Amino acid sequence: TRGWMDPQNVKSIENSTAIQPGKDYTFTWDMQPDDYVFKAGHQIGVVLIASDYDYTIRPKAGTKLTVKLSEVTLP
Repeated sequence: TRGWMDPQNVKSIENSTAIQPGKDYTFTWDMQPDDYVFKAGHQIGVVLIASDYDYTIRPKAGTKLTVKLSEVTLP
């Protein structure tokens, strides 16, 4: 599945709000639905990237994402 969000435009699509380095933020976004069945004992992974290569300006090399303990809610 795949989901997308722009943290700079969470409040408004017309006006960007700068993300402050070192400040904690909480983001929520919907994923595109896919149907998978996982066998008992198997795990899933979540991959976060700093840019959508085809559609956004790529950040400078060395851009760092820090993800603290979080959760994924599955139906």
